Amino acid sequence: MTLLNTANRRHFYRHPLQLVLAVCGIALGVAMLVSVDLAVESSRRAFQLSMTALTGKTTHHILAGSGTLDEKLYPQLRRDLGDLTMAPVVEGYVEAGGETLRLAGFDPFAESPIRQGIAQSALAALVDLLTEPGTVLISRITAERLGVGPGAQLTVDVAGSPQTIRVVGYIDPEEKPDPALEGLLLADIATAQEILGKIGRLDRIDLVLLDDPGELQKLQGLLPENVTLVDAAGRNTATTRMTRAFETNLKAMSLMALLVGLFLIYNTMSFAVLQRRPLLANLRILGVTRAQVMGEILRESGLLGLAGSLLGLMFGLAAARALLDQIAVAFRVIIYREGVMLCSKPGAFSRRYSVRPSEIPHHADSSS
Repeated sequence: MTLLNTANRRHFYRHPLQLVLAVCGIALGVAMLVSVDLAVESSRRAFQLSMTALTGKTTHHILAGSGTLDEKLYPQLRRDLGDLTMAPVVEGYVEAGGETLRLAGFDPFAESPIRQGIAQSALAALVDLLTEPGTVLISRITAERLGVGPGAQLTVDVAGSPQTIRVVGYIDPEEKPDPALEGLLLADIATAQEILGKIGRLDRIDLVLLDDPGELQKLQGLLPENVTLVDAAGRNTATTRMTRAFETNLKAMSLMALLVGLFLIYNTMSFAVLQRRPLLANLRILGVTRAQVMGEILRESGLLGLAGSLLGLMFGLAAARALLDQIAVAFRVIIYREGVMLCSKPGAFSRRYSVRPSEIPHHADSSS
């Protein structure tokens, strides 16, 4: 056994480049698997967290069958429905620094019962948001990536029209940046209407409805003809379906990385063994058994695999960070494009996700 160990070690002493290539081949295969899987799963999880953060406690949405809502509908519903929890929303996508960002306009005074975290962020910079035009809040992670902070100006592209906005604060708390808010700009609803060119219009009205069929019937009776009430869970499902084809492509890419990684690892180890066939044959002539040769090859493969895997994990993490930004941007672009296409079809949501009183899910009281 000592002769066999010494012979194998001397082979790599004489061919150090082959040892390096063997470890690098394994590391490359592992890095491909780790980077693609991490980037895909992280992007999917971040997208789900972002949807949850922006939905909050919302149970239903009021949407236009085609286009946007008249902003006069919101105060009218406020007067007619009294204490019903609702908040208007204006949103759209802008480009800044080569990235696609989501710009959301909210009413700071109506947000607290629905999206408490966002409401607290808006109230912290309430004076600036309400009194200064073109002011926004930005997520900390996005701000660091774009190199901006409170007081800085940011040029955004809105449908080919450049506009300058001013960052007055962060959306997420200082002690714990929230990845779910990455890529988000938050503004007062009037500011968002001006930036996005939606003066007098709303994209939707978010509501928190309890298990009260009478309340639902009253609400539906107050809605104009081309306006529908949509279950929030159904709308989120529709948005998730938009990304399904993209996720399928990413899974195919992950499987391709798996095949390429296995191919690299297999050929690396096969080459390392086949190059020593004369040496192994001589060892067999000297009395080394087949089991001893096999045991030595397995131990050698284990050590090379361990070294290559550790190195591949480090390379994979670094590559995943680079891939993650690109995949996250692609997710936001797909949601923007598919969302525009879906909203351009009259009644697209209302035909598939409109609700009846008997279909209201049981929700806990908003006060809890």
